[in-house]
Amino acid sequence: MERIRREEGISQPIGSESKRFKLFSLMGYKPGMSLGVKREGWKSLGIKEPIAIQIKSNRSGVGHEEEQNEKQRERCEAHMEFMKKRARMEESLATDFRNKKRMLAVQKQIISDIQQARSACHQMDLSVGKEVPEHFWFWPIYSSKLPNVNDTEEDDEEEEEEQLTYTYSNGRVAPVEVNFYQMDENELDNSLNHIIGYLRREHFYCVWCGYAYSDSLDIENTCPGSTRSAHDE
Repeated sequence: MERIRREEGISQPIGSESKRFKLFSLMGYKPGMSLGVKREGWKSLGIKEPIAIQIKSNRSGVGHEEEQNEKQRERCEAHMEFMKKRARMEESLATDFRNKKRMLAVQKQIISDIQQARSACHQMDLSVGKEVPEHFWFWPIYSSKLPNVNDTEEDDEEEEEEQLTYTYSNGRVAPVEVNFYQMDENELDNSLNHIIGYLRREHFYCVWCGYAYSDSLDIENTCPGSTRSAHDE
């Protein structure tokens, strides 16, 4: 309401009783005439109505606008920082995934080499008359379930484990098979180096060459080395 009254007052022309109107009259002004300099040959472009005054509809000043702008900048900066942290986190997760994938691939390769070495060790030990391996896990171990007349579907996993028997291929009793997938990379490396060293020392055999050399001097001078990487070069 106050704004409406103010706009009506501003838009009204000066009354004839006003001192300002009388002052303009002394200078030759008459009602309806425009203000401004008249030039010969020009149509009057002077001002005939009061100039409209633009009044801010809100109470915010320059300081308030600066505060709003600062808050907006802070929100933008906070969002940018959040996006950076999110990018770093996603990169970290991607790196962890790649590392885990690499570790699984390495684990799979080492276990494959160990199993290949165990098979070779088993055959070569038997060929020289050995009845048991140098170390229990150097030969493949086989499990079989003992016959049980009271066997029921309700037997739990622990009972089934107790009913298994473990042997080597020649029928000799063996301990429980090693689960190589439960070993870490260092343990797998140690196991592989152990059996590889035995094969080279006792049988002059290289798993990666797939060949049994004539003696220790022959394998030392002819074989590229005692590791997979030496054969990949």
